[in-house]
Amino acid sequence: MDAEAGGLRGACGSLQRVKVSWSRGSIAVYVNSCTYPPSDDTILLLEAMEALRREGRVYGSALDLGTGNGALALGAVEVLGVRRVAAVDAYPCPALAARATLPPQALVAVCPYASCLKGGFDIALVNPPYLPEKPPPPGGQGCSPTLSEAWAGEGVMRGMLEAAGRLAGEVLTVYSSLSSVTPQEVLGAMGFSTRILASERFFMERLEVVHAWRS
Repeated sequence: MDAEAGGLRGACGSLQRVKVSWSRGSIAVYVNSCTYPPSDDTILLLEAMEALRREGRVYGSALDLGTGNGALALGAVEVLGVRRVAAVDAYPCPALAARATLPPQALVAVCPYASCLKGGFDIALVNPPYLPEKPPPPGGQGCSPTLSEAWAGEGVMRGMLEAAGRLAGEVLTVYSSLSSVTPQEVLGAMGFSTRILASERFFMERLEVVHAWRS
């Protein structure tokens, strides 16, 4: 381990193993003090992947855009059976967690809006910052001077969805009834057809998973 990598691991905190379960399976992912743990939106997206699998859809490659802990990328491997997966985040600490979560052959990269990739993916998986207000960053402000800026709301969500639409033939994403922008709006403007594949109501909001494909 070189000094730079060691310093980054120290800044991000130790890795903790977390189990994520849904109706038909479970996976283990890793988080650190600067990475959000899997939540209800992650589970709903994994359920939606199961729905795609049951429909007989076949994917050879997947992009997890804004990967965080890497749960969706691992879900693409375990549920959708993809052979090529890339997990990209704008920040190094989540990328470290995703690297620990994913198999060695998975690509893990740090670049905003997957700007370091050329595309050609069968499906993009996106769990964007869909709330109009910023939640507190995990681990406090010391994790990254700009981590809370990633939760600025509409602009970041729109940018992530537009990147997904450029890089993949299909998109699977989640949004909230509290969102100020919707995947249908952004991806529809890019020529995608959309449908709601899964939804669930929680105390203050309804989460919906949108499946989009090029018309």
